[in-house]
Amino acid sequence: MKVVFFPNGRSCWEVNAYLVHCRRLGLTVGTISTYASELSLLVRFLYLRRLELREIDDDHLIEFADWLVVRDESSARHINRILSRVLAFIGWAECISLGPSQIGRLGEQAIITVERRVVRTKRLDRVSSDRHAAMLPSGAKRVVRPMPLEVFRRLLAQCERSAKRTFVKSRNRAMLLILADTGIRREELVWIRVTDVLDASKGDGMLKVRTSKRRGNPIRLVPVPALTLQEVMKYIRVQREMHMRRHTKSGRGSRDKGWVFCSQSGSRLAAATVSQTFSDLRALAGVSERATAHMLRHRYITLQVIDRIKRLRNIGILGVEAAATVLAQVASLSGHSNPTSMWDYIDWAYQEMASDAENRGTLEIGELIRELEVFGDAAIESSEGKALLSRVRSALASQLEKAPKLGVLAHQGMGLG
Repeated sequence: MKVVFFPNGRSCWEVNAYLVHCRRLGLTVGTISTYASELSLLVRFLYLRRLELREIDDDHLIEFADWLVVRDESSARHINRILSRVLAFIGWAECISLGPSQIGRLGEQAIITVERRVVRTKRLDRVSSDRHAAMLPSGAKRVVRPMPLEVFRRLLAQCERSAKRTFVKSRNRAMLLILADTGIRREELVWIRVTDVLDASKGDGMLKVRTSKRRGNPIRLVPVPALTLQEVMKYIRVQREMHMRRHTKSGRGSRDKGWVFCSQSGSRLAAATVSQTFSDLRALAGVSERATAHMLRHRYITLQVIDRIKRLRNIGILGVEAAATVLAQVASLSGHSNPTSMWDYIDWAYQEMASDAENRGTLEIGELIRELEVFGDAAIESSEGKALLSRVRSALASQLEKAPKLGVLAHQGMGLG
């Protein structure tokens, strides 16, 4: 029977114990070997990302699926089979551990959310199976889109109900604002120090971010809106300061280690806790669709692309070369090592611009038509009626010409500050 090792030669005892368990259930050696091959990919991924098994959440599974796609060695169906085996393994690992459950259905506040489906086999038997958002349609690439603004607003509004302690409520709100207005990854968020925010607040608003998924974790500078910095500084100077002072006086914890987003014990917050926070907020807000930290990253990058496309359009520069320039500029903010992997953002940007222009044009025309109906047919011959008709024509023409007025900042129009 096969034994699974990490790339550094250390045995992965959880996976190997699972394989022994499957063998004791009577599965053949060939089946066990298949399971070992599938789970060895997970073990390699965990090693590369420096993750523990208990830290795996929805975002990690989606990233794992993307990693499998990039390897280009498995079909969509095979990738889904690997993900199903991973879910079965994690479910088994939960049963032998004393920790909280990782897997659950939507609304159960689990860090891995699955949907239970009942399917009918060729023999007309009913079989239930777990479906995860990381799984791909057969023969198709999975696409995770940017978080809609309305969903973000609903999550932000629930921060006040997300915990009993004011410190945690304030921390959750600050986390959402930083993620939305910088587009950083969860792992990058939890590495931000108080001194980094102080430097950005006193200086030019550029926040030092430790880039994940890059060799050596190089530091990059990301601009943060002034209102967002004010919100985060308020959290640091009031709620975080009071919490750390009480914690130190009680003698339960060590000295302040300087993490902006710390746990109640003062230690650095885990990336999995960020995902759990989104899961909790989504449940409180009654949001049925996916809403993750990574979707806020997609939203930020898309809005940055829109902003730069509009600037180039205003001076008459368009085309593939211009788009490549835009992606290179945005990559320096987002921490992407290869701008060529970002072309989906160009598509999303144009889709959002077209949708916004269409919605604004439709609303404007609808208001004018209602005015005409109030005047009645007799008004058409009057000077007021002719003026209204002229405005309708202008609105129709401007529908194709007006640039969309999308806010790049999460706090725009939300009454912050």
